[in-house]
Amino acid sequence: MISMQLKRLARGAAIYGTGVVLNRFITLLLLPLFTAYLSPKEFGIIAILTMLSGLLSCIFSLGVGVSIGIYYFIGTGIKQKAETIWMATFVLALASVSLLTVGVLGSEKLAFSALGSIEYRFLVILALVNTSLEILTQPSISYLQFEEKSTQFVINSVVTTHITLGRSKLFIAVLEKGIIGLMEAGVISRLFSFIIYISIMVGSLKLSINLHLAKKLIKTGLPYVTGALCFFLIQYADRYMLEIFCGLKVVGIYSVGYSLGMVMILFVAAFSSAWTPYFNSFVNNQQEAKNLFGKVLEYYIMGMGVLCLCMFLFAMPVVVIMTTVPFYGAYTVVGLIALSQLLYGCYIIFLPGLYYAKKSGKVNLIIILASCINILLNLILVPKWDMLGATLATVVSFLFMAVATHFTAKKYLVINFDWLKITKYIILWGLCVILSYQIQGQTITRQILIALLIISSFLCTCYFILDDKEKFYFKKLCHAIYGFGKLKSKKC
Repeated sequence: MISMQLKRLARGAAIYGTGVVLNRFITLLLLPLFTAYLSPKEFGIIAILTMLSGLLSCIFSLGVGVSIGIYYFIGTGIKQKAETIWMATFVLALASVSLLTVGVLGSEKLAFSALGSIEYRFLVILALVNTSLEILTQPSISYLQFEEKSTQFVINSVVTTHITLGRSKLFIAVLEKGIIGLMEAGVISRLFSFIIYISIMVGSLKLSINLHLAKKLIKTGLPYVTGALCFFLIQYADRYMLEIFCGLKVVGIYSVGYSLGMVMILFVAAFSSAWTPYFNSFVNNQQEAKNLFGKVLEYYIMGMGVLCLCMFLFAMPVVVIMTTVPFYGAYTVVGLIALSQLLYGCYIIFLPGLYYAKKSGKVNLIIILASCINILLNLILVPKWDMLGATLATVVSFLFMAVATHFTAKKYLVINFDWLKITKYIILWGLCVILSYQIQGQTITRQILIALLIISSFLCTCYFILDDKEKFYFKKLCHAIYGFGKLKSKKC
């Protein structure tokens, strides 16, 4: 039974994650182009504009991204679903117009506050247009996800990403428009994305108006804005602190390392998208969840731990291959950023107890405290250790979120975690991470060979941490894929 449920979770993660992973992979292919034509300072400007867009998106989305899901599934009728999506679009259209109006009028002040000069006013306006289009697209994307139209979602995501790829090459490499070209390419790609998704929505859902529902969407969503803002601070405060203490050049180098480390979030996001509906399906069967969720954490740490370890081991070779000399220092933060995202995944695994008990206030409190810790640590560590200090602040914040959520949630749902096995794995993983720092300074070829040896040794050693049933499943998998390994019958 447990194995069947875990397969269901894995299948959901694969479906939700395919489009996102493909998008990010294609985007990473642009990194050599960006680093060849843009300076570290220009990368820093992009990072600050991204931070500004994220902040405004948190505020002007009004928490509707959460309330859509709540009201979409309240009833089973098509009319209710159509009203929810259309009213969410209507609300966010008004919010986007407000954002553009206020933003354009105050673009000089925004440019001076964020980047220290009004000469970046046009870049700020482009960022605002991009953010508005992103906000407007949310309901139609949610519709595809709610209806599990995964094929359409993946195809649309890949198409729009290829448009971004082509436009970015044209504007940066051919027309040599630099950072302005990059921002313009982003707006054009976002506009294409909006047209595609809104066309699907218009063709699938009959226009339905319910102003009372629009009010409820706003009223339900607004309380989630606080948590979203605090989570935004955890993700982005480090770049603002680096700009203040170290300048835009350091922010640019840091953002490259951050982008590579954030490859980890693709897999975590895929898991998260499948995990939320998955654990909610056990709200009336919490006894089964106690054992099952413990296994989920165990396998999550094992699987994601391997990916995270690769981030530590291959950070320098990847940075050297994909960027230019001014950006080589970015490798120092890649592994730690990946670790912070792994910890975020642990945090969401610990959430079910609080969700079942409807303790959303405690979830928000944990995020608020984590954001305060993040800001405090950035103020202390960034002046001393610049990029490393910012990264450590992020890791500690996510670690606090995971630990605090675990101890708070277990008051409402006691999950049977195999802490002995998890501890063994973490110790082994930590030793390999230490080794990853010891091999720095070698030639790139030697680093890659040693890294492969460490990964192979790590995986072989992990086999002995598994129990008999897990070893049987592992042998069964090897037998199915490679055709070797003797299998003895075992009741599982």
